[in-house]
Amino acid sequence: MILIFSTQDWERTTEDVMDWITSLGGRCFRINGEDLIGTEGYSISLDAGSSEARFVIDGREISTAEVSAAWYRRRGRFNDYSVFAQVPDHDVAVQLDSHLRSEMLSTAEALYALLANKPWLTRPSEARVNKMSALRIAAELGLDVPATIITNSRDELEAFRDKYGRIITKAISDGTAFYVGEQRCVTYTEEVGEGDIAALPERFLPTLAQELLVKKYEIRIVYLAGKLYPAAIFSQRDPRTQIDFRHYNSKKPNRTVPYRVDPEVEESVRRLMGALGLTTGSLDFVRTVDDRLVFLEVNPVGQFGGFSGLCNYNIEKEFATHLLSLG
Repeated sequence: MILIFSTQDWERTTEDVMDWITSLGGRCFRINGEDLIGTEGYSISLDAGSSEARFVIDGREISTAEVSAAWYRRRGRFNDYSVFAQVPDHDVAVQLDSHLRSEMLSTAEALYALLANKPWLTRPSEARVNKMSALRIAAELGLDVPATIITNSRDELEAFRDKYGRIITKAISDGTAFYVGEQRCVTYTEEVGEGDIAALPERFLPTLAQELLVKKYEIRIVYLAGKLYPAAIFSQRDPRTQIDFRHYNSKKPNRTVPYRVDPEVEESVRRLMGALGLTTGSLDFVRTVDDRLVFLEVNPVGQFGGFSGLCNYNIEKEFATHLLSLG
């Protein structure tokens, strides 16, 4: 059985891979992160003197002996678990909330630990790559990377913008999504203007900025076990998607087509993924108007479903086949 860790919402790709696993004669079971915060009945047990564990989710019991391989696709949104409404003292609520989130994460990690001797496609410890580290290694391997700074100084940020003319900012770790009432809010890559910097205090939380690259198009490369599935995204034809193509325009989607990268770039990508210890991931590049091919970042659990269909890559089947081969 293939055990898959995913998230409750907006993860159709996981379902498609599961369908392929079943179609190819395998078995799989999905655990959503939200299953571990009380939405369903849940328990883990380890008998005295035994290294095999049992876990129960919503009445379904599975032994770790049944699991042939595991895939860490996505983590649940534990941010939904909060005690703020129940504890009137805000300072106490913040401390308790932090502790309870730690408890939820440790609950998930307990299950991961019980499966440590199983084959994995992306272990939980591999699901996040430091962006600065990835840029440094990519540069060492001969890939072009953008000028980048992390600073908490308004003067330094202003000097960086003066040097490069136009700059962008994005999350230092991972982008996130959260809800304000019924409204889903997402963090995007955004341009930082002169007025934005002037409005900042002298010191602020550390912020990542990069030179703004004027693009011809963007390139998403899905990587799986040495194979590359590259796609070109013509995001510059729509003002809405020029800075970040994730500002999707459903009425006028970006044209996305299969792309062929040079053999030396393919080799650099393989070496980069090897250096990062990753079997899979989604890598972002841009082709600039002055013909630079610039590496931006790699996400070990990045999305690939949309690119798979638009480019006829059928990547979901490739993931299913790889997972079955692990067991």
